[in-house]
Amino acid sequence: MKYKYSICYPDKEEIEHIEKSVDRDEVVSLVKNHNWAEEIQKEIEHYSPNLDFISLKNRKRIIMSGFGNTALEGFYITYITPNDIGEDLLVDDSNAHDVFNQDYYLGGEDYSSEFGTEESFEILDAFLSENYDDLVSIFVSEEEEEPWQRELYEREMEMLINSRKEDQEINEALMKKENSSEKSPKKWWEFWK
Repeated sequence: MKYKYSICYPDKEEIEHIEKSVDRDEVVSLVKNHNWAEEIQKEIEHYSPNLDFISLKNRKRIIMSGFGNTALEGFYITYITPNDIGEDLLVDDSNAHDVFNQDYYLGGEDYSSEFGTEESFEILDAFLSENYDDLVSIFVSEEEEEPWQRELYEREMEMLINSRKEDQEINEALMKKENSSEKSPKKWWEFWK
């Protein structure tokens, strides 16, 4: 299978879309041999170096964003499926230039999580081997919450709801006050009191 790819450098505004297609072995080589340490040191806040690979067979894609302090410690990986498997998703020479068009992914599914380096290469292998169900199960198992996370989320939601209720009560009181003052306009002498 062939893949198109792009490179995101943290110190460049534009993403570099590579024209040539690569095969499985080249994808692995690109990820292993990318100069992650140097790119990570250039990293700007919220802007990580990454490689984005898209299958020319089905437009499924995997984005591998390297992270670490001074060396590569792991990857933040996003796996994205297109919105529909149809004739318009098949890639050939006539539309290969359009492979990175985001419209193909609106309404599709995406999975993201952070992984260590070794596990990241297992995930890449699952993607390249077209083991998509295994790939999804890895992400879904990563997303399972610990009980304390659920409890924290519920407390935060309760605080948010209470805050909104208080805001609503204040707004209703202000509206009542405005409405009551409109019903009984003040006489001119009341303004001097």
